[in-house]
Amino acid sequence: MISKVKKLTVYETSGRDPRRNLAAESALFEELEEGELVLYLWQNDHTVVVGRNQNVRRECDLPAMKKDGVILVRRASGGGAVYHDAGNQCFTFLARDDIYDERRQTEVIRKALAYEGIESEFSGRNDLLANGRKFSGNAYYHHAGASYHHGTLLIHTDLNALGRYLKPDPVKLQRRGVRSVVSRVINLTELKPDLTAEKVRRDLIQALEEEYGQPAVFREEPDEQRVLEWQRKYSDPHWIYGEEEKETCYMEKRFDWGYAGIALDIKEGVIQKARVDTDAMETSWATALQSSLKEKPFTRGSMREAICELTTDPVRKDLLGWITEEGDDTIYDLMILGAGPGGYHAAYTAVQYGMKTALVEKDLAGGTCLNRGCVPTKTLIHTADLFREIRHSEVFGIESADAKISREALLARKEEITASLRKGLDDSFKARKIDYLTGKGTVIDAHHVRVNGEI
Repeated sequence: MISKVKKLTVYETSGRDPRRNLAAESALFEELEEGELVLYLWQNDHTVVVGRNQNVRRECDLPAMKKDGVILVRRASGGGAVYHDAGNQCFTFLARDDIYDERRQTEVIRKALAYEGIESEFSGRNDLLANGRKFSGNAYYHHAGASYHHGTLLIHTDLNALGRYLKPDPVKLQRRGVRSVVSRVINLTELKPDLTAEKVRRDLIQALEEEYGQPAVFREEPDEQRVLEWQRKYSDPHWIYGEEEKETCYMEKRFDWGYAGIALDIKEGVIQKARVDTDAMETSWATALQSSLKEKPFTRGSMREAICELTTDPVRKDLLGWITEEGDDTIYDLMILGAGPGGYHAAYTAVQYGMKTALVEKDLAGGTCLNRGCVPTKTLIHTADLFREIRHSEVFGIESADAKISREALLARKEEITASLRKGLDDSFKARKIDYLTGKGTVIDAHHVRVNGEI
């Protein structure tokens, strides 16, 4: 049951350093009083903010950001990457869990915009839309009996910068039926040309007081020493970038609750390190899964065991469905292009380590050796040797002057032998549960192969 809010507090800052602004947010969180709801209003200059468990090297165009002097920071909450500039207004609602109410907090934003004649709606897992396009993304953080809900309001931000610095997941855009990160967002000034960040801040404070039926008080800055301690964390390159770990295998998939990518460093069939990338709103499961996967055998069974230890649904259910054999059959631990002796012997070894393996062959199983090289050649040579012995068999008292070679019969025997060996390979693949894909395979990148036009 949600208790009554006893005190409304507003804290505004004019500073635009994202590291200090995030530090102030964390300090405010630690200083929450019982029954207090805080609205924190802040802005950043030329900044990309990524979610707690996102991979910055996959999400951001780091060279372009460095060239243009864009600051990169990582927040404590989950969710996806966003771009901030002076045309973007940031907000945070902070409260202890007994009065924390995301529905009412979102209603404050909707009321504030309604004052300006802008109708909005909540959509998906964390978006606010106007005219069917996103102007606000929200993220959430919960810890030690308190929570905060923060987000962005695009007023007159540089939308082209979104496309320059952020690398959106193509699968996400395809699922939503849009073509780019820029095409699915909108500046509020498109709907209200004279709207400013200052006006939005005043509207938010008024809507806060209306929604909770009491006046708000403005507070002083949080404790400076506490802010500086947090600022050191948010400035730490290790916190921002994480470790650039070696990846032997990378698996990825998008679910209704967000993106999941699992990076594994495997040595001699054992997972040495694991990293879980996600833009999900709730991220504790990602940290838990990273720990559970470490030092486990690299088998689907071991990965399923690690996932079963999770307590977060539907994440656990969806990940199990993805990893198991009954899940997405297009995800393999290893794909081998070419089903000649080198290819199928590599596949035999891989399945011994529990790897889900596929062989891709554009021609016939067995490759050149079985179908056009070694085996057919040896068949023809053996026939030629027999014919030579027959032609010279008179020394043994055998008359064979009428012996001759039938080209049709010789080729038919060659085809019979190669077909029998191919059937043996096919039976071997099935027995070992190796998928055999007929078609041309093309390596797209380290983790994707196109076979007959499908990835």
